[in-house]
Amino acid sequence: MQDVHSTRASVPACIFKERLLDETGLTQAQLARALGISRPRLNMLLNARCNISDEIALRIERVFGISAEFWVHLRAESSLAQERKRIGCALAELKPIDLGTIVNEDHRVLHAA
Repeated sequence: MQDVHSTRASVPACIFKERLLDETGLTQAQLARALGISRPRLNMLLNARCNISDEIALRIERVFGISAEFWVHLRAESSLAQERKRIGCALAELKPIDLGTIVNEDHRVLHAA
C-alpha cells in the first residue's frame, strides 16, 4: 500500500519536476544549488517523499518568480483531495445542519433567531 504522505505529495511533485527541471533544462545539482537546498532534499521533493513546504515555496518564488501561494494552494488542494478520498464513506454519512432549525437535547425543535 502506498504511503498516504507520499500520495499527497505526488501531484505537486510532478508539477515541481515539470516546471523546475523539465522546462528549465537544469540538472538536479543545478536546481538544488539555485534553491539553496541539498541534493538529497531535492530528491525527496522530486520523488514525492515530502511535501513542498512553505520554505521551499518561498525559495522557488525568489529564484523562479513562481508565487509561493501557487505551491501552497497546490499542496492544499492535493491534500484535501486525498482526505476526501480517504474519509469519503464517513463524510457521506454526515448530515448537513439546517441552521434555521436546531434540535435540543430533549429532541424539541428550537428555531434559530
